[in-house]
Amino acid sequence: MFSTRLTQLIAANQIAGAIWVALATLIFGVSHDSALEIVLAVALALSGLVGGVLALRSSRVGITILVVVLLLQIIRFANAAFAWQFYLGATWRLTIQPTAGTDFGFEGLFSITPWPVGGRSLLELNLTALLTSIYLLFRLYRARFQEAVIPIAPHNQGPRS
Repeated sequence: MFSTRLTQLIAANQIAGAIWVALATLIFGVSHDSALEIVLAVALALSGLVGGVLALRSSRVGITILVVVLLLQIIRFANAAFAWQFYLGATWRLTIQPTAGTDFGFEGLFSITPWPVGGRSLLELNLTALLTSIYLLFRLYRARFQEAVIPIAPHNQGPRS
């Protein structure tokens, strides 16, 4: 029961962040430098939304989609040449560069636009995404293992003559 509720909480968190990314990209006109960035933002938001909705129903497919979406959120990297910034929902981040520290927040963020020349580089680890993806992977593994161990009862074939 606890694992189902925790999975639903993770799913709801991802759904909320996905809605924010979709709204920011499509309605509020958050500027993206390329059509590819807009397409990726919408695709990732939709993946988080679909995975979250399915995971709310304890679907293995939904949980698997959420794991993939969470894995993409673990590292945030940005410098003048390339950037990967992707967060959905509540986050607990550990900044490694430029200065070590932690930060909490609720975000819907996607960007692959490099930072301006002369800007300092950034490297962050999203501890929320790391821990929740490990938890969901463990849950998927445990469900698969239990399914393999529990024998399927034969169907009642009725009385034999």
